[in-house]
Amino acid sequence: MTSVTTGNSNEQQLLTRLRNLQWSGESQLPLPPQSVIDFSARARQPDVTVRELSEVVECEPALTAELLRNVNSCVRGLRQKVDSVQQAIALLGIPNSTTILLTSALSNAVQRVESPLVPAADFRRETVERAIFAREVARHMGLNATVAYTAAMLQDILLPVLTRRHQVDYHEYLHQGEYESLAAFEKLRFGWTHAEITAKTLLNWGFSNTLALAVLQHHDSPEQLLVDHDELPLGFAVSCSALLMDVLRQSPDGVTRLVDLHAINQRFHVMEIATFVDQSVKELSNTLHNPVSLVHRLQNAMLNQLDQRRRQVVITGRQFGSYVLEEKMKESSMGAIFKARHIHLRRPAAVKILRADRTTSASIAQFEQEVQLTSRLNHPNTVRIFDFGRTPDDLFFYAMELVDGMTLADLVKTHGRLSDGRVLNLLQQTCGSLAEAHDLNLIHRDIKPENIMISLRANRPDHVTLLDFGLVTSSAGEQTSGNESVRGVVGTPLYMSPEAAQGRENICSRSDLYSIAAVGYFLLTGTPVFTGNSVMDVLQQHMRSTPIPPTERADVRVAPELERILMRCLQKDPVDRPRSALELVEALSQIVPVNPWKTEDGLRWWRDQSQLKEDQAASAVENPLASTMVTPNNASSSSGLERTLHV
Repeated sequence: MTSVTTGNSNEQQLLTRLRNLQWSGESQLPLPPQSVIDFSARARQPDVTVRELSEVVECEPALTAELLRNVNSCVRGLRQKVDSVQQAIALLGIPNSTTILLTSALSNAVQRVESPLVPAADFRRETVERAIFAREVARHMGLNATVAYTAAMLQDILLPVLTRRHQVDYHEYLHQGEYESLAAFEKLRFGWTHAEITAKTLLNWGFSNTLALAVLQHHDSPEQLLVDHDELPLGFAVSCSALLMDVLRQSPDGVTRLVDLHAINQRFHVMEIATFVDQSVKELSNTLHNPVSLVHRLQNAMLNQLDQRRRQVVITGRQFGSYVLEEKMKESSMGAIFKARHIHLRRPAAVKILRADRTTSASIAQFEQEVQLTSRLNHPNTVRIFDFGRTPDDLFFYAMELVDGMTLADLVKTHGRLSDGRVLNLLQQTCGSLAEAHDLNLIHRDIKPENIMISLRANRPDHVTLLDFGLVTSSAGEQTSGNESVRGVVGTPLYMSPEAAQGRENICSRSDLYSIAAVGYFLLTGTPVFTGNSVMDVLQQHMRSTPIPPTERADVRVAPELERILMRCLQKDPVDRPRSALELVEALSQIVPVNPWKTEDGLRWWRDQSQLKEDQAASAVENPLASTMVTPNNASSSSGLERTLHV
């Protein structure tokens, strides 16, 4: 993103983009009180006097207190405490006084919003800490300290509102390790970032363009700002403060980046600044004081992040058991999956590694359970386990079959909803895998499109492989992993059975049949059975709402028998569903689809995909910036509710 100080044309482009930004939740944002609106309106008049403005402030005790507090804490060189509003406005200046009052009003309005992901006390403490940090960075670097302080106070001011409105999405970010930063996640998920929403709100409230732009760019790279500009922009101090640790982990590698900044510019002394921040916060209020100082938190975070950086650098090419890692395929909050190769057989495999920083007795037990129970299964549609072990530096791993294909989630996302003939084939194979697991009294509990892969195997198109038995439990009452989450709500909200949504302990195999039907519904319609803005919203619908039949939900042609069996599997009471996966397979095998999907259709489809992949690879060589995926309008978009939930 372009810096604030790169020129008026760029500033105007950014401001125009902000004003044109569309966001469905804009009507739910807070509005400033009338007294602040009056002050702001008068302050913009060219002939207004300090005395006239002071009269507006003096009518509101809260405004008076805020202005006096700021002038006495922000203006250096005062010989005695300022107790006159008129003197405070004169010292601060009319623009700064306006900003202070608007900031206070916005902060007070947002404080009334309770977010389950952002505890109010932590948020307030972190906001003040960031603001003082930005102010001290600005002073060290010769920038406007007052504007830097205010911008840092405001940069995350709407996060409580946004995390409440989009609780499921932000919950996913917190519990997945797949995104490099919160801003990157927001842009990918929503098409906007909280920085953009906040900056637009500031403009609507009447804040200055300079302040709005500083907030807009607070997640810009401070390293790049140092390198690109002879004259350091104001945004540098604000973007540095955004690298500090916070409850939402906005910049997971932020602390080591702060250390790196000192190597680029010797005037930037992060520990000296942090020491001053600790002193300032302690003097402000006991409620804002963190029992662990910023200095100590920075030191601990540096050690942790440097260790993680070291592990990430050396992990590709390492040997785990008989397998050498080649490239990372996927990463989550609990671990990563790498493409690997057996050192003697040269056979490709996928190696799943438990993250070292998440290694606890419970996570190890769950990891071991996943591999041990999966290794008991031999069905051709269940992922095969090759090896399990532990490295000398205590990294737990297991090697499994590498499936060269795509998940059902990716299939629908890329190609849209499927014909009923193809869906029948996919469901029958998945049920075959489940039937073996159920015969061993094992319940998968996390059936979803992301855990079902298809591939072309031995000239058989659409070969199904069921993955991820990490949440498997026993229906026979035997001890599984000792994982406490078994006794709570566990699974993926979009595909969770009503009894699983209620957190029942006596889950039976028919819970998986509900999830299978939910997957079939998604494949046919391109839409989950139920959707909502929160986890609880979706879970409540699974427990209480009657699903709309697929043919009424979307313009699709589905065999009536298939629709009936899916709706039967989606019954709230497990007793009303088929008795077993085998019974479901038998019922599916008797259905004549409206749109058959024959072997030759599948082979033709997979040949086309292979050719498309070759063409895209050739295009990527010729044009590295070429886009390689088009999503149809009828494909579902990612909502975050497809992620596995542990409560």
